[in-house]
Amino acid sequence: MPRRSFLTSSFGTRVLALALASVIAACSNSDSPASGTGGIGNSPGGTSAMGGSVATPSGGSAGVAGTTVGGQASGSVTSGGSAGAGPSGGAGGSVAGSGGSPAGAGGSGGSVAHKGPWKIMPLGDSTTAVVCYRAKLWQKLQTAGKTNIDFVGTEKSVGCSDGVPTTFDPDNEGHSCYIVSNIINLGMKPSCTGLDYMSDSTDLARWFDNQMPDIVLMHFGTNDVWNGYGPTQILAAYKAILDKLRTRNANVKLFVAQIIPLAPDTSKDYDALAKALNNAIPQWASDNSTAASPIVVVDQFTGYVVATDNQVDGVHPNPTGSDKIAQKWFDAIQGLL
Repeated sequence: MPRRSFLTSSFGTRVLALALASVIAACSNSDSPASGTGGIGNSPGGTSAMGGSVATPSGGSAGVAGTTVGGQASGSVTSGGSAGAGPSGGAGGSVAGSGGSPAGAGGSGGSVAHKGPWKIMPLGDSTTAVVCYRAKLWQKLQTAGKTNIDFVGTEKSVGCSDGVPTTFDPDNEGHSCYIVSNIINLGMKPSCTGLDYMSDSTDLARWFDNQMPDIVLMHFGTNDVWNGYGPTQILAAYKAILDKLRTRNANVKLFVAQIIPLAPDTSKDYDALAKALNNAIPQWASDNSTAASPIVVVDQFTGYVVATDNQVDGVHPNPTGSDKIAQKWFDAIQGLL
Protein backbone atom coordinates (compact mmCIF):
# COMPACT_ATOMS: atom_id res chain seq x y z
CA MET A 1 0.00 0.00 0.00
CA PRO A 2 1.52 3.33 -0.98
CA ARG A 3 2.50 5.91 1.53
CA ARG A 4 2.32 9.58 1.42
CA SER A 5 4.66 12.24 0.74
CA PHE A 6 3.92 15.72 -0.30
CA LEU A 7 2.39 19.03 0.69
CA THR A 8 -0.41 21.17 -0.45
CA SER A 9 -0.75 24.82 -1.08
CA SER A 10 1.51 26.53 -3.40
CA PHE A 11 4.42 28.81 -2.87
CA GLY A 12 6.87 30.43 -5.14
CA THR A 13 10.13 28.60 -5.49
CA ARG A 14 13.34 29.13 -7.12
CA VAL A 15 15.49 26.96 -9.12
CA LEU A 16 19.13 27.01 -8.56
CA ALA A 17 21.02 26.29 -11.61
CA LEU A 18 24.24 27.76 -10.33
CA ALA A 19 27.23 27.29 -12.45
CA LEU A 20 25.41 25.82 -15.39
CA ALA A 21 27.77 28.10 -17.19
CA SER A 22 30.01 26.53 -19.70
CA VAL A 23 28.57 23.08 -19.13
CA ILE A 24 25.08 23.99 -20.24
CA ALA A 25 26.32 26.14 -23.01
CA ALA A 26 28.62 23.40 -24.08
CA CYS A 27 26.28 20.49 -24.03
CA SER A 28 23.87 22.05 -25.19
CA ASN A 29 18.61 20.02 11.08
CA SER A 30 18.07 18.30 14.90
CA ASP A 31 15.87 16.30 13.22
CA SER A 32 15.26 13.09 15.07
CA PRO A 33 12.76 10.93 13.35
CA ALA A 34 9.37 11.12 14.96
CA SER A 35 7.54 7.93 15.42
CA GLY A 36 5.40 7.12 12.49
CA THR A 37 4.68 4.55 9.89
CA GLY A 38 4.20 6.53 6.75
CA GLY A 39 5.77 5.63 3.49
CA ILE A 40 5.18 5.78 -0.18
CA GLY A 41 4.33 2.33 -1.30
CA ASN A 42 3.42 0.52 -4.43
CA SER A 43 0.28 1.81 -5.97
CA PRO A 44 -0.66 2.39 -9.53
CA GLY A 45 0.04 5.89 -10.50
CA GLY A 46 -1.33 8.33 -12.87
CA THR A 47 0.19 11.06 -14.85
CA SER A 48 -0.04 14.72 -15.26
CA ALA A 49 2.43 17.48 -15.73
CA MET A 50 2.78 20.91 -14.35
CA GLY A 51 4.06 24.12 -15.75
CA GLY A 52 7.68 24.51 -16.56
CA SER A 53 10.57 25.31 -14.36
CA VAL A 54 14.14 26.16 -14.98
CA ALA A 55 16.84 28.61 -14.34
CA THR A 56 17.24 32.05 -15.74
CA PRO A 57 20.85 33.13 -15.99
CA SER A 58 21.95 36.55 -14.97
CA GLY A 59 25.17 36.88 -16.86
CA GLY A 60 27.57 37.05 -13.93
CA SER A 61 31.16 38.04 -13.97
CA ALA A 62 32.36 34.48 -13.68
CA GLY A 63 29.87 33.06 -16.10
CA VAL A 64 27.69 31.66 -13.32
CA ALA A 65 24.14 31.33 -14.39
CA GLY A 66 21.49 32.94 -12.24
CA THR A 67 18.62 30.79 -11.12
CA THR A 68 14.88 30.93 -10.75
CA VAL A 69 12.45 28.12 -11.43
CA GLY A 70 8.91 26.94 -11.40
CA GLY A 71 6.24 29.47 -10.66
CA GLN A 72 8.68 32.36 -10.69
CA ALA A 73 10.43 31.88 -13.94
CA SER A 74 9.08 29.09 -15.97
CA GLY A 75 11.76 28.97 -18.53
CA SER A 76 13.98 26.35 -19.97
CA VAL A 77 17.69 26.39 -20.51
CA THR A 78 18.65 26.39 -24.10
CA SER A 79 21.66 24.60 -25.38
CA GLY A 80 24.41 26.75 -26.75
CA GLY A 81 24.73 30.27 -25.46
CA SER A 82 24.10 33.44 -27.30
CA ALA A 83 25.99 36.64 -26.76
CA GLY A 84 24.66 37.91 -23.48
CA ALA A 85 24.04 41.17 -21.84
CA GLY A 86 25.44 40.14 -18.48
CA PRO A 87 27.45 42.64 -16.49
CA SER A 88 30.77 41.24 -17.57
CA GLY A 89 30.18 38.49 -19.98
CA GLY A 90 30.66 35.07 -18.55
CA ALA A 91 29.99 31.80 -20.23
CA GLY A 92 26.35 30.95 -19.90
CA GLY A 93 23.52 29.93 -22.14
CA SER A 94 20.62 32.14 -22.87
CA VAL A 95 17.30 31.13 -21.38
CA ALA A 96 13.92 31.66 -22.84
CA GLY A 97 10.77 31.81 -20.72
CA SER A 98 8.31 29.11 -21.58
CA GLY A 99 5.24 31.09 -20.72
CA GLY A 100 6.14 34.73 -20.81
CA SER A 101 8.83 37.19 -21.69
CA PRO A 102 12.41 36.18 -22.36
CA ALA A 103 14.47 35.60 -19.28
CA GLY A 104 17.73 37.35 -19.92
CA ALA A 105 20.98 36.09 -21.25
CA GLY A 106 24.34 34.98 -20.01
CA GLY A 107 27.61 35.32 -21.81
CA SER A 108 28.96 33.71 -24.88
CA GLY A 109 28.10 30.11 -25.56
CA GLY A 110 30.37 27.16 -25.77
CA SER A 111 31.04 24.72 -28.51
CA VAL A 112 31.63 21.31 -26.92
CA ALA A 113 29.07 18.80 -28.06
CA HIS A 114 27.68 15.99 -25.94
CA LYS A 115 28.62 12.62 -27.36
CA GLY A 116 26.19 9.73 -27.52
CA PRO A 117 22.72 9.52 -26.02
CA TRP A 118 21.89 11.50 -22.91
CA LYS A 119 21.59 9.02 -20.04
CA ILE A 120 18.76 10.19 -17.81
CA MET A 121 18.16 8.59 -14.38
CA PRO A 122 14.77 9.15 -12.68
CA LEU A 123 15.65 8.76 -8.96
CA GLY A 124 13.39 8.64 -5.89
CA ASP A 125 10.72 6.70 -4.05
CA SER A 126 7.34 5.51 -5.30
CA THR A 127 6.66 8.91 -6.80
CA THR A 128 9.25 7.78 -9.28
CA ALA A 129 8.68 4.04 -9.24
CA VAL A 130 4.95 3.52 -9.51
CA VAL A 131 3.32 6.54 -11.12
CA CYS A 132 3.08 7.66 -14.70
CA TYR A 133 5.32 10.67 -14.85
CA ARG A 134 8.23 8.80 -16.45
CA ALA A 135 6.07 7.56 -19.30
CA LYS A 136 4.61 11.03 -19.75
CA LEU A 137 8.04 12.60 -19.75
CA TRP A 138 9.31 10.09 -22.27
CA GLN A 139 6.43 10.90 -24.59
CA LYS A 140 6.92 14.65 -24.23
CA LEU A 141 10.58 14.32 -25.13
CA GLN A 142 9.86 12.13 -28.12
CA THR A 143 7.19 14.51 -29.38
CA ALA A 144 9.63 17.41 -29.09
CA GLY A 145 12.20 15.54 -31.13
CA LYS A 146 14.44 14.87 -28.13
CA THR A 147 15.09 11.28 -29.06
CA ASN A 148 18.79 11.02 -28.27
CA ILE A 149 18.01 9.82 -24.75
CA ASP A 150 18.32 6.68 -22.68
CA PHE A 151 16.56 6.30 -19.34
CA VAL A 152 18.85 4.38 -16.97
CA GLY A 153 18.61 2.63 -13.59
CA THR A 154 18.52 -0.80 -11.98
CA GLU A 155 14.72 -0.93 -11.87
CA LYS A 156 12.36 -1.51 -14.77
CA SER A 157 9.00 -0.75 -13.18
CA VAL A 158 6.26 0.77 -15.27
CA GLY A 159 3.50 1.29 -12.70
CA CYS A 160 1.36 3.33 -15.02
CA SER A 161 -2.27 2.46 -15.59
CA ASP A 162 -2.72 5.37 -17.95
CA GLY A 163 -0.99 3.69 -20.85
CA VAL A 164 2.59 4.05 -22.01
CA PRO A 165 4.21 4.73 -25.36
CA THR A 166 5.31 1.61 -27.19
CA THR A 167 8.86 2.91 -27.21
CA PHE A 168 8.90 3.77 -23.49
CA ASP A 169 12.16 3.00 -21.72
CA PRO A 170 11.19 1.83 -18.17
CA ASP A 171 14.68 1.94 -16.65
CA ASN A 172 14.72 3.99 -13.45
CA GLU A 173 16.02 4.16 -9.88
CA GLY A 174 12.69 4.47 -8.06
CA HIS A 175 12.32 2.64 -4.73
CA SER A 176 8.90 2.50 -3.10
CA CYS A 177 8.74 3.39 0.62
CA TYR A 178 12.35 4.51 0.67
CA ILE A 179 13.37 6.96 3.40
CA VAL A 180 16.35 8.67 1.83
CA SER A 181 17.73 9.77 5.22
CA ASN A 182 18.55 6.09 5.80
CA ILE A 183 21.16 6.29 3.09
CA ILE A 184 23.57 7.60 5.73
CA ASN A 185 22.48 5.12 8.41
CA LEU A 186 22.77 1.36 8.72
CA GLY A 187 20.20 -1.39 8.99
CA MET A 188 17.04 0.63 8.61
CA LYS A 189 13.98 -1.06 7.19
CA PRO A 190 11.70 0.85 4.85
CA SER A 191 8.59 2.53 6.14
CA CYS A 192 6.10 0.25 4.43
CA THR A 193 4.81 -2.96 5.92
CA GLY A 194 5.83 -6.10 4.08
CA LEU A 195 9.13 -4.91 2.70
CA ASP A 196 12.16 -6.66 4.17
CA TYR A 197 15.08 -5.03 2.41
CA MET A 198 17.39 -2.87 4.48
CA SER A 199 18.05 0.65 3.30
CA ASP A 200 21.51 1.95 4.09
CA SER A 201 24.66 3.38 2.59
CA THR A 202 25.34 0.19 0.63
CA ASP A 203 22.49 1.20 -1.65
CA LEU A 204 24.70 3.89 -3.12
CA ALA A 205 26.90 1.20 -4.61
CA ARG A 206 23.97 -0.96 -5.64
CA TRP A 207 22.26 1.89 -7.45
CA PHE A 208 25.19 3.67 -9.04
CA ASP A 209 28.29 1.50 -9.40
CA ASN A 210 27.18 0.21 -12.78
CA GLN A 211 25.51 3.41 -13.92
CA MET A 212 26.94 6.60 -15.34
CA PRO A 213 24.02 9.00 -15.81
CA ASP A 214 24.47 12.38 -17.46
CA ILE A 215 21.26 13.79 -15.96
CA VAL A 216 19.56 12.76 -12.70
CA LEU A 217 15.97 13.74 -11.92
CA MET A 218 15.72 13.36 -8.12
CA HIS A 219 12.43 13.56 -6.21
CA PHE A 220 13.31 12.22 -2.76
CA GLY A 221 12.12 13.04 0.78
CA THR A 222 8.39 12.37 0.81
CA ASN A 223 8.61 9.39 3.14
CA ASP A 224 11.14 11.23 5.29
CA VAL A 225 8.76 14.15 5.75
CA TRP A 226 5.92 11.74 6.44
CA ASN A 227 7.94 9.97 9.14
CA GLY A 228 9.29 13.04 10.88
CA TYR A 229 12.77 13.44 9.44
CA GLY A 230 13.86 17.05 9.02
CA PRO A 231 15.71 18.93 6.32
CA THR A 232 19.16 18.49 7.85
CA GLN A 233 19.04 14.71 7.63
CA ILE A 234 17.43 14.69 4.22
CA LEU A 235 19.95 17.11 2.75
CA ALA A 236 22.83 15.09 4.21
CA ALA A 237 21.46 12.13 2.28
CA TYR A 238 21.21 14.25 -0.87
CA LYS A 239 24.89 15.09 -0.45
CA ALA A 240 25.85 11.42 -0.11
CA ILE A 241 23.99 10.68 -3.33
CA LEU A 242 25.57 13.62 -5.12
CA ASP A 243 29.08 12.63 -4.03
CA LYS A 244 28.56 9.09 -5.27
CA LEU A 245 27.16 10.26 -8.57
CA ARG A 246 30.16 12.49 -9.15
CA THR A 247 32.51 9.56 -8.70
CA ARG A 248 30.71 7.94 -11.61
CA ASN A 249 30.45 11.05 -13.78
CA ALA A 250 32.26 14.23 -12.77
CA ASN A 251 29.96 16.20 -15.09
CA VAL A 252 26.64 14.79 -13.92
CA LYS A 253 23.82 17.32 -13.87
CA LEU A 254 21.49 16.96 -10.89
CA PHE A 255 17.94 18.26 -11.18
CA VAL A 256 16.50 18.15 -7.67
CA ALA A 257 12.79 18.57 -7.01
CA GLN A 258 11.16 20.64 -4.36
CA ILE A 259 8.78 17.83 -3.48
CA ILE A 260 5.10 17.78 -4.32
CA PRO A 261 2.53 18.26 -1.53
CA LEU A 262 1.24 15.31 0.51
CA ALA A 263 -1.65 14.82 2.91
CA PRO A 264 -1.83 11.15 3.97
CA ASP A 265 -3.74 11.98 7.17
CA THR A 266 -4.47 14.85 9.55
CA SER A 267 -1.96 13.95 12.27
CA LYS A 268 0.63 16.51 11.15
CA ASP A 269 0.92 19.71 9.22
CA TYR A 270 2.48 18.03 6.23
CA ASP A 271 2.29 21.16 4.19
CA ALA A 272 4.57 23.00 6.63
CA LEU A 273 6.93 20.04 6.86
CA ALA A 274 7.28 19.77 3.11
CA LYS A 275 7.78 23.49 2.79
CA ALA A 276 10.55 23.36 5.39
CA LEU A 277 12.42 20.89 3.21
CA ASN A 278 11.65 22.69 -0.01
CA ASN A 279 12.79 26.04 1.40
CA ALA A 280 16.14 24.52 2.38
CA ILE A 281 16.87 22.93 -0.98
CA PRO A 282 17.90 26.07 -2.91
CA GLN A 283 20.70 26.94 -0.49
CA TRP A 284 21.89 23.35 -0.45
CA ALA A 285 21.97 23.38 -4.21
CA SER A 286 23.85 26.68 -4.28
CA ASP A 287 26.44 25.36 -1.82
CA ASN A 288 27.07 22.18 -3.77
CA SER A 289 26.69 23.18 -7.39
CA THR A 290 29.80 23.46 -9.54
CA ALA A 291 30.49 24.60 -13.06
CA ALA A 292 31.27 21.06 -14.14
CA SER A 293 28.41 19.42 -12.25
CA PRO A 294 25.57 21.90 -11.79
CA ILE A 295 22.53 21.42 -9.56
CA VAL A 296 19.20 22.78 -10.77
CA VAL A 297 16.25 23.10 -8.39
CA VAL A 298 12.93 22.27 -10.00
CA ASP A 299 9.79 23.50 -8.27
CA GLN A 300 7.41 20.57 -8.31
CA PHE A 301 5.40 22.01 -5.39
CA THR A 302 3.99 25.21 -6.82
CA GLY A 303 0.77 24.66 -8.73
CA TYR A 304 0.36 21.09 -7.48
CA VAL A 305 -2.86 20.51 -5.53
CA VAL A 306 -3.33 17.42 -3.36
CA ALA A 307 -7.11 17.40 -3.73
CA THR A 308 -7.01 17.26 -7.50
CA ASP A 309 -3.57 15.95 -8.40
CA ASN A 310 -3.08 13.08 -5.94
CA GLN A 311 -4.81 9.76 -5.62
CA VAL A 312 -7.19 9.12 -2.72
CA ASP A 313 -4.24 8.21 -0.50
CA GLY A 314 -3.18 11.86 -0.56
CA VAL A 315 0.34 10.92 -1.56
CA HIS A 316 0.68 9.42 -5.00
CA PRO A 317 0.03 11.45 -8.13
CA ASN A 318 -2.97 10.60 -10.26
CA PRO A 319 -2.82 11.04 -14.04
CA THR A 320 -3.20 14.79 -13.74
CA GLY A 321 -0.53 15.06 -11.08
CA SER A 322 1.83 12.82 -13.01
CA ASP A 323 1.49 14.99 -16.07
CA LYS A 324 2.33 18.09 -14.04
CA ILE A 325 5.48 16.45 -12.73
CA ALA A 326 6.48 15.32 -16.20
CA GLN A 327 5.97 18.78 -17.64
CA LYS A 328 8.18 20.41 -15.01
CA TRP A 329 10.97 17.92 -15.63
CA PHE A 330 10.59 18.40 -19.36
CA ASP A 331 10.81 22.18 -19.11
CA ALA A 332 13.92 21.84 -16.95
CA ILE A 333 15.94 19.52 -19.14
CA GLN A 334 14.77 19.91 -22.72
CA GLY A 335 17.16 22.74 -23.47
CA LEU A 336 20.14 20.49 -22.78
CA LEU A 337 19.11 17.72 -25.11
